[in-house]
Amino acid sequence: MNESAVADDVTKEEEQAVHGWDFVRLILAWGLTAGALPLGVGICLVYLVLENRLPPALYWFVPAVLAVMGLTWGLGSHPSIRPWNKLILLGVMTTWFIATASFAYPMTSAPQQHGWIIALYAAATLWMPWFAWFGFWPDSFFSRFCVLVVLVAGLVVFHQFIYVEGLSGDAIVNVNWRSHGGPSLATSIEGEAKPTIDLKATPYDFPQFLGPNRDLHLRSVDLDTDWANHPPEKKWLQPIGLGWGAMAIVGDVAFTQEQRESDECVVCYELRTGKILWIHADDTAFLSTFGGNGPRATPTVDEGKVYTVGATGIVQCLDGQTGSVIWKTDILPENKDNLMHGVCGSPLIVGDLLYVCPVIKTSESLRAYNKKTGEVVFNAGGGRAAYSSPMLVEIGGTPQVLAYNAQNLVSYDPKSGKILWHHPWENNQGVNASQPVLYRDDKENVFLSTSYDKGATLISVRHGDKDDWKVEERWTTRKMKNKFTTSVVIDDFIVGLDDGILAALDLKSGKPLWKSGRYGHGQILLVGKHLLVLTESGDLVLLEPTAKGGKEIAKLPEAIEGKTWNNLAFSPPYLLIRNSDEAACYRLPIAGESERKSAEPIHEKEPEKKADKPAHVVEIPKETKKSKPTAEKPAPVKKVDNDPIPFEADQPKFPDITPPTEEPKPAAVMPPAPPTIPPADSPKPEDDAPKPGEQPPPVEVPSLDLPPIGLPPAEKP
Repeated sequence: MNESAVADDVTKEEEQAVHGWDFVRLILAWGLTAGALPLGVGICLVYLVLENRLPPALYWFVPAVLAVMGLTWGLGSHPSIRPWNKLILLGVMTTWFIATASFAYPMTSAPQQHGWIIALYAAATLWMPWFAWFGFWPDSFFSRFCVLVVLVAGLVVFHQFIYVEGLSGDAIVNVNWRSHGGPSLATSIEGEAKPTIDLKATPYDFPQFLGPNRDLHLRSVDLDTDWANHPPEKKWLQPIGLGWGAMAIVGDVAFTQEQRESDECVVCYELRTGKILWIHADDTAFLSTFGGNGPRATPTVDEGKVYTVGATGIVQCLDGQTGSVIWKTDILPENKDNLMHGVCGSPLIVGDLLYVCPVIKTSESLRAYNKKTGEVVFNAGGGRAAYSSPMLVEIGGTPQVLAYNAQNLVSYDPKSGKILWHHPWENNQGVNASQPVLYRDDKENVFLSTSYDKGATLISVRHGDKDDWKVEERWTTRKMKNKFTTSVVIDDFIVGLDDGILAALDLKSGKPLWKSGRYGHGQILLVGKHLLVLTESGDLVLLEPTAKGGKEIAKLPEAIEGKTWNNLAFSPPYLLIRNSDEAACYRLPIAGESERKSAEPIHEKEPEKKADKPAHVVEIPKETKKSKPTAEKPAPVKKVDNDPIPFEADQPKFPDITPPTEEPKPAAVMPPAPPTIPPADSPKPEDDAPKPGEQPPPVEVPSLDLPPIGLPPAEKP
């Protein structure tokens, strides 16, 4: 063989080797484009849109993009690849579209036309594969750059029509068509006649977060379960400002916190009409696509004053009659070191003290103010505050304030802020948003629950030998993961939403009893022996929970529309529900009512006699067309006294309940210098000890000269 033939054979072998490496480069780049790049784009967009920050995924996403660019650079000019360039272009773009849609579909949700939104999103991100394969195409630089500009413009157009509403309770991204020109909510009602507001407390008030005793249980009444003949009556439904707190109800008025335009507002509503009586606005706003815009806390009403904590840290006391400021302070000067979801803890009133959970430092996880002056009484540590609210309980005969922070449940002396005991219970996110729940059998116990794959525990708390405290875990479980809901005790079991599914645990052993009903991350409220569930999608469900199961009795679909994380507020017979879009008031049928007094009776004829047990779940038909009224201007305000339906006449009749004719006045408030308190291990009288399974009565603190939280419920004889 001559030298020329040998050289030709060597050249052919080298060309074949080059051709083989070209196809390996092509396959590797195509695989990264179908796998790593669509996932990385989705993660980066979620972080940028929801959290306004660069994600940790950039550490691998950027190298992946550079790897694709390196593998494909100049590849389209090779003789073995160039004839296939058009098919490769079509294949890469099609692969990207399918892969991006496949990644996005299970990670996002849209109330309407979900498929169209996902398709538009996949098309709007085609600029990324073109950019990563920019050096592949043998066309001129100018033509390739023009195509890139056109594809990027598609992303801009997509943003004009689609927007991210936030996350669902399961961390699914909510997307929807962008709606321009929604209702404009007023931030003041200047010039309107000031109504006369009666803030005299009644036994049926719901004056703070989670009810009179902050335990999600109203014992004074029970609900009529015959919703087929006595369905809930909608008194009003209207748009409301952004916010994730609940309503506080005293007498015939309700208070809540909203974000209207660029102001954080406290708004006073007439209970049965939804008329705005006054608005107090602060020039601040909390913005978070991740958790939703607006305030998070629920007002606390005490002795005619309204106490609020804003999402940016404003703590204030307002006159309940007018909304004027009595005092105001800020627990986050210059809005520094706030939580991702903002300040969420609702204020607690005990005697003359107002308790809040600041989030600046771990050394200040509980702060007490003089409720009359706003002066700081003490700061207490115990860990960085989270998303739970302080609450007052009595354990071992000792009043104490419990605060569930990012890592621990901490018990404080209510007068000095001294830490009495603590118990660690945290998840991998440091996001504890549920409330501790008190349970007594033969011991005094506290139930704790948190989400993010953590679970629940029951701890037993008692005095030690030398005025110290002993905390022991009775049991732990991966079940009952409360995310931002709280469970409620019924006899010797506890019911709650376990990552969005209604479930029950035996409190003595921690063993699961049952699990049924996918209601999402909504909220619950126990009224008598029946459970109200407000689902995450806005349905209202009535159940009868027992140790054997949760029997669904009736359902009111779409009581409100939109993502509903807000707690319920119930002042018999009126139920107030809200989310970040709208609020509604429903009059619920009460067990034992002798007659129904309503402005517009639901039935013209005498209702049939209620069956003892409904044969099936009653689903109230929803309205054929549900329109949201505009709210460019608040409705004209009328005096509560002149309302055509007097509040007293519209109250239900309870033949087996005798409310007190006159409530005792609050006990003397705490003097500036804290008085000496009795030893923490003072024995509790045996007669006052609750029986096994019996729920604790409203906490009273006579030794500290502090009044009970709210008013004691009117108990049945």
